[in-house]
Amino acid sequence: MEQAAALPFATRHLADLGAEVIRIQSHARGAPLLQDIHYFRNKKSVGLDLSKAGGPDVFRAIAANVDVVAHNFTPRVMRQFQIDFDQIRQVNDNVIYCSVTGFGTTGPWKDRPLFGPGAEAMSGQNSMIGEPGSNTPGRPGTITYADHVCGLYLLVALLGALDERRERPGPRHVEVSLYETGVSHIGTVVAERSKHANRPGPSASVNIETADVADVVRDHDRWSRGCFVVAGTQVTSGPVWGGGVDSVWTATAIGEHNEEILKEIAGYESSAIENLAQDGVVGQKQLRFGIKPDPDTPLAIERGLLSRVDQRERNWGRFESIKVKSPWSRRKKLQRSPGRRVLEVAGSVAVAAAAKQFVDLGWDVRRVGNRSTEYRWGDSNGGGDAFLDHGKKIVDESFESLVRSSDIVIGDASIANVDGPSVVAVISGFGMDGPRNWDEDSLQAKSGFMSLTGEYDQLPQRLPPWAAEMTGGVAAASLIIAAYMESRNERHGRLIDFVISDVLTGFVQSQVGRYAATGEVARREGRVKHALRMVPTREGHLYCAPGAVMNVPMEGVAKLTGEPRLAEVHFQTAEGRMQNWSEYSELMVNAFSSRSAKEWFAEAEKHHLTFALVQSVDDLYDCPQLRARGTLVESRGYRFPISGFRIHPADADA
Repeated sequence: MEQAAALPFATRHLADLGAEVIRIQSHARGAPLLQDIHYFRNKKSVGLDLSKAGGPDVFRAIAANVDVVAHNFTPRVMRQFQIDFDQIRQVNDNVIYCSVTGFGTTGPWKDRPLFGPGAEAMSGQNSMIGEPGSNTPGRPGTITYADHVCGLYLLVALLGALDERRERPGPRHVEVSLYETGVSHIGTVVAERSKHANRPGPSASVNIETADVADVVRDHDRWSRGCFVVAGTQVTSGPVWGGGVDSVWTATAIGEHNEEILKEIAGYESSAIENLAQDGVVGQKQLRFGIKPDPDTPLAIERGLLSRVDQRERNWGRFESIKVKSPWSRRKKLQRSPGRRVLEVAGSVAVAAAAKQFVDLGWDVRRVGNRSTEYRWGDSNGGGDAFLDHGKKIVDESFESLVRSSDIVIGDASIANVDGPSVVAVISGFGMDGPRNWDEDSLQAKSGFMSLTGEYDQLPQRLPPWAAEMTGGVAAASLIIAAYMESRNERHGRLIDFVISDVLTGFVQSQVGRYAATGEVARREGRVKHALRMVPTREGHLYCAPGAVMNVPMEGVAKLTGEPRLAEVHFQTAEGRMQNWSEYSELMVNAFSSRSAKEWFAEAEKHHLTFALVQSVDDLYDCPQLRARGTLVESRGYRFPISGFRIHPADADA
């Protein structure tokens, strides 16, 4: 049961890998946007209204006969409909139940709503984006960055849980939160700062050639790696991180597969399904993707969303003729029974981050070789390595003997010819056939992501330290687990050629969809820090998300602030706020200047508003939510976050 981006992003990759994914959503909701078509790809669909009598019963009937149940609603919603973990494991004693929440399922903030941009603000990431000396925070270039990062951690945990269940059956509760995955993703920074490294501030623009969305869409190499595919008449991106898929399809209606799934999985007879449809419990709604707000090229350019308008490709089908190379290749038959031992051949942060995910899954992970880490904002005191090496065994044995005893070997191109393990994963910036020299800046710039980060009047901005390599490492881990599971079934080894830059390119897939539909080339967003997504308060900034690209009701904001004019009709749409910018921004800034960000954050919960604090890394150490959940651990004199996911056996979760 999915909405927004984090969970749909993870399950889409499962669907591309060959899993049967059933997307459950209300058929009473509005049609999605065209740029979100990739979230629907290769999934079956059920239109289900949980608010109707019998709706939760239908959900439980489906859940009783599947391997995985996943949702991204608050714990309060799942308890309300009696489809939380405790309820579902009563009907499915081998279920893997995945909860994607804003803050986690426990702690003082467990029932607070949160979306991706708010998670970026809360986790301290925004405080590290922008120009040096700026007293206002910046943002990554897409509104789904934190969602996609969260989806990656979920994908690793879910695949790991499936593999573990093969040997140890029983129900498991997998949980990830937008907040904690955001914090975990800057674990190197948190660890360094905890031992008095320089305070991590904005690291400025970079003088490097930056590709935009149109550039990356037309890149032949990306097409040959499967970074883009044609689905129907539109381009969508990022299948299985450069793997390509055999076929791509999108359901034509919300609930298109209702009858099939209700009969074959839930066990309903035709007459019962007819009654459910008549009562509005299940139903169908035409899936007509649209562009909202309607394209207004002059306004889009004026507000900094676009730098130019390009003539889009008229025949996307010509790209289908490009032969796609699989990210993994089959090797000789395995000579030993598979286990769970990983060898990290030290090199890049991405390699270390990939291996770290297996530590968090409980595998035996050993590291050989040295890694030298330097940080953009100042001196390194070893905290980054402490975070990345936590739980690993540092070994100094012969490489040959280490390989012979390993099931997975992760490293750079130097390990490409290693044979014997179930999986050999080569992680590089641009692939084994690409440029040998790459770094964090080139990954962000050439992926197309840096062209979107920053404000409309700025040069391209950097993401937080090691954002690309950390993201690539977590994504690589998910593909490695999938390849490992396949090798166990077929008893043949696999070689993976993993391309980090394609991961961030996949993160801009919504912008790719808009370009494919309208020819508009997305660029940096304007006025983010002046009440569109963040508003200054008496002390600090508050993420309040009226947004420049979304239509949201402002009644709650008007009631919270005591400023009734914010509820007027012309402020209810994104375009209305932009067209009446002077009046709107003045009302917002004046209204929120009366209290501190922390006071507004506490007050907003009473109104169920999705507000978030724009925190610095220093704020994380004393956060009541992180403290209650034990998110930060101490090791070797450093403090840093534990895994971006948690897997609870049924007895531990009870």
